[in-house]
Amino acid sequence: MSLFAARLSFAEDDAPQALRWSWRLEPADAAPGTDAELVILATLAPDWVLYSSDFTAPIGPRPARLVAVASSPLDFLGPLRSIDAKRKRDASLDLEYGYFSERAELRQRVRVPADGNVATTLRGQACHEADGTCHLIRQDISIAGNR
Repeated sequence: MSLFAARLSFAEDDAPQALRWSWRLEPADAAPGTDAELVILATLAPDWVLYSSDFTAPIGPRPARLVAVASSPLDFLGPLRSIDAKRKRDASLDLEYGYFSERAELRQRVRVPADGNVATTLRGQACHEADGTCHLIRQDISIAGNR
């Protein structure tokens, strides 16, 4: 799929139902003030791709990234990591990018806040390869702390 041929829907709330999300904290009982790993998983419907976090692009596909939630301060320790992402080169953009099909796994080291609640928002882009339609992703992630 040529990225120039893709149509992009700019409605962030129009995230495709073709992605099913789940997340967890490892260890699950991480105490406030300790470091833990936020694991974000997605199952993708056939012909869908989700762009990974392991590239930068001034134009074209939007890499996955986590953004802080104002009401819940969360320290990110290092970069968001894409686990087993596939790689592709787009000659028209002179860009190599990463993506997932079928299954996605992203991992982020975090310091658990004082209230024990982990909250962030995943932003990125998913595309349906069969018709070139792309959607911006905005997935809120929240894990209640152990009290």
